Amino acid sequence: MTYKDLIAALQYYEIDDLEYINRCEECLKFIYNCNLLDDFNYYHDLLFVDTKNEIRKLWRYKNLEELFIIRVHPYITCLLLLSGYQYHIENMEKFKFSRHQRKLHKKRVREALTNDIFKRKYKGIRVSQMLWGAYFINCRLIEVGILQFEVFDEKTVYIHITSDYKLNINKVKSSIKKSKKYLNKYFGLENVNYYCHSWILSKQIHELVGKKTNIYQFYDLFSTIEGEDCLDDILNFVYGIRSINNYSELSENTSLQIKIKEYLLKGNSIKLGIGKLKNEGIIKNKD
Repeated sequence: MTYKDLIAALQYYEIDDLEYINRCEECLKFIYNCNLLDDFNYYHDLLFVDTKNEIRKLWRYKNLEELFIIRVHPYITCLLLLSGYQYHIENMEKFKFSRHQRKLHKKRVREALTNDIFKRKYKGIRVSQMLWGAYFINCRLIEVGILQFEVFDEKTVYIHITSDYKLNINKVKSSIKKSKKYLNKYFGLENVNYYCHSWILSKQIHELVGKKTNIYQFYDLFSTIEGEDCLDDILNFVYGIRSINNYSELSENTSLQIKIKEYLLKGNSIKLGIGKLKNEGIIKNKD
């Protein structure tokens, strides 16, 4: 990645914060001065060039030191994500995305590049945010209504809930139904199976919330099995934090936060829910 590439990528994603730009330039110098260019290019290729889906292996890394072995500049994940901007342009053209879909894609990558820094006040963006942004750059995701749909293969699509919207069961059903049209339009997919891996599909969460809640009703759309511990997701999405040493310090601003806090203080654990959509009726189009 050259300085010219960096500036072009920042302009493409409409990032004009001076401090952010300076930190990116500082990181680029760090990469060259510390002879990390080969490592940088290796991960760049895994993110945007590799055709064997090796990118999925990167989800196991929780921090930069695990990726690079040594202590690196915290903006290196930003630069890795920015290094794919040309692929983003080419991929959106390849799949003939609408102007609306392209606008959403740029917005989501910009959020992946900045939310950890501007909103969560982290020193850089997490590996998970880099990977999530890369999925958009590779055009493996489309957004329909309040949901995002990740194409895994020609018969498998994963559902993700966007952070912009509150969970609303009627809008969920509408998004799933409409997605069938767009999955066919952009990817030529038909008769796909919909899956969702989420803390919202946790059996334990399902038992904590009321039957009239959107979380309860979302769970009932799927046939689920129990996955691994999802405390990190609970802390991130429910409480907006990365970690905590004492559950008694968890916030109590919502009824859900209160219930989960009480549950954890009793020594209980919360498991990820792995679900397959069971109500095929909600995805049949009338037109």
